[in-house]
Amino acid sequence: MISTNLFQDVLITPAATHDELCIVSGYASPAFVQTHLYQLKEHHTNTKIKINLIIGMVVSEGISEVNHNSFIRLMNTVNPKFECYYVVKGPPVHAKTYIWLKEGIPQHAYVGSANYSSNGFFTNREIVTDANATLCMNYYNYLLQDSITSYHLDNNKINRREKINTPLIPNTPNYISTDTLEVSLLDSKGEMHTRAGLNWGQRDGRNKNQAYIPINGSSRSSGFFPPKGIAFTTITDDGVSFELVVAQDNNKALETPQSNAILGQYFRQRLNLSSGTFVTKDNLLAYGRTSVIFKKLNDDLYFMDFAQWKK
Repeated sequence: MISTNLFQDVLITPAATHDELCIVSGYASPAFVQTHLYQLKEHHTNTKIKINLIIGMVVSEGISEVNHNSFIRLMNTVNPKFECYYVVKGPPVHAKTYIWLKEGIPQHAYVGSANYSSNGFFTNREIVTDANATLCMNYYNYLLQDSITSYHLDNNKINRREKINTPLIPNTPNYISTDTLEVSLLDSKGEMHTRAGLNWGQRDGRNKNQAYIPINGSSRSSGFFPPKGIAFTTITDDGVSFELVVAQDNNKALETPQSNAILGQYFRQRLNLSSGTFVTKDNLLAYGRTSVIFKKLNDDLYFMDFAQWKK
């Protein structure tokens, strides 16, 4: 039985000798999928693991629109492959099992109480234990018959409670509160980065849209964001969502781990700039903002405000 170091022992170490992971979990979050992918890359630089996920409670509870859209985005972008399925027929499934395969053959499996989520592997006190890989794979395939991919979910199964339709931040640049954090897009001297921040990709041989949100010293030490390498989903004031992760030396950056160009493309679109354009301080001033404001909604869901201040 494993009751400590679950993340390392169940989800990371086996990747050294396997090439595919099949998961059944009552609940799961796209942010945790991204955390898992990020940590696999950090620990196994030459290993690419295909991940297949069945989420069991969608049949009774639906799924939030934010998470649903994020799962689809992961399916479209992850290499070698991420597949997400929802149980939509029969009783809800609250089981959790993790099956590691090599060349299509189940080799090792775990069952236990831990959902495929940050709460399951980092926050709660959970246990897992070794199980028969073939029997667990049979159970996975049995549930697959009652499941559909994220692409095919009927709209009546989508729970829209987490969608934010109104601006969070009042129309004044002086607003700040204890549950929000303002993060500057400029450097510590109040100037625009030339080869960092929103202009990280402005160098030879790089995608010029590559960008990150710089985190200054006080913000790094505030504990507002999750620890380095733990992804979280962000909803923006204009209805876009993506995963972010604290990264780089000294935890100085917020990046989009799926592609470092996602943030750069997003901000250039908001600033009405062409793809790959060098972003200047004047561009931000003309827009009316040189910072973004984050609000923490829960442990792996944040809101980011970059709306223009109303005059």
